[in-house]
Amino acid sequence: MRVRIQARNDQNINKLVAYWKKIINIPSIQFYPTYIDKRTSYIKTTRKKYMGVCTIIYFNTSIQIELEMLSKLIINEIIHRQEEFSNFVQRWHKTN
Repeated sequence: MRVRIQARNDQNINKLVAYWKKIINIPSIQFYPTYIDKRTSYIKTTRKKYMGVCTIIYFNTSIQIELEMLSKLIINEIIHRQEEFSNFVQRWHKTN
């Protein structure tokens, strides 16, 4: 497992890494170098409590497959509900 912090140009990287280490309880050795978003060089961070983005990279195929299956189930459920709603609207229009 590895971790990458993505930060804005004006953020304190040491504070961000310390914050995320405490939150996710993963040792520093597993952190990739922090990525600084170059697009933010001329833009100040307006949200004072913004702590960047923490990406956890987990090298496990079985978890990847499980997450892919879960996402397919969610997508199928959304499609099913859209179809039900569409049928409801059609019936409603016929009765009114």
